[in-house]
Amino acid sequence: MNLMESKWQKAFAQIYLMVLSQLLWIVGCVLGLGVFGWLPASILVFKLWEEVKSVTDVIRFRPFHFFKQHYFILLKKYAIPSGLLSLSIGILFINIIYFGSYGGGLRLIGVVMSLLILRLLFQVSGLFAYLLTHFDGYSQRDYWQNAFAYSVARLGEVIVWDVVIFALFLLIWQWVPGLLVLVGMGFLFGAFHFFYTCLVEGKDFSRLRYYWRQQD
Repeated sequence: MNLMESKWQKAFAQIYLMVLSQLLWIVGCVLGLGVFGWLPASILVFKLWEEVKSVTDVIRFRPFHFFKQHYFILLKKYAIPSGLLSLSIGILFINIIYFGSYGGGLRLIGVVMSLLILRLLFQVSGLFAYLLTHFDGYSQRDYWQNAFAYSVARLGEVIVWDVVIFALFLLIWQWVPGLLVLVGMGFLFGAFHFFYTCLVEGKDFSRLRYYWRQQD
């Protein structure tokens, strides 16, 4: 076995990527004032997971150079979409609070629908960031359309994956709560990078690659 690619080194490389992902995402959000920065920061992190795939890549990776090279370009290009998404998310949270103040069936229907739309919105945003960093040569409209198509077509699988991730979070919180503080967001990015890759490549999931449009 090649020492550079041993299982332990791969495990530590993944942990390092999670820590780095969380750090880059937080810094990106802060520099983008939160509402304008979270989408560019998410795109940056998915780009990190796409470019850094091996122990050797981790050793050679320069975080500061990577951030400086990509983040501000992404912020300039996607600050407005990020702000619009933030506005939509805020409205949905207000809807949840509003419907939650009522009783009976109206409250339940309103809260459930708002939660589903909210989850779909996060899913579309995450998949948009993933597709943008893994497929070149498409228009921004194409990325959004296909992110929406992927998300709607496999919303059930997304919900199942959410349950799995939530269960893992609870398990980690019970045994090593400090680990979530250190790599919580990085763990989410790594988990959903794996999930989106499975969807797109047809690994253990339906062959979603056929949803990818080849032309306008």
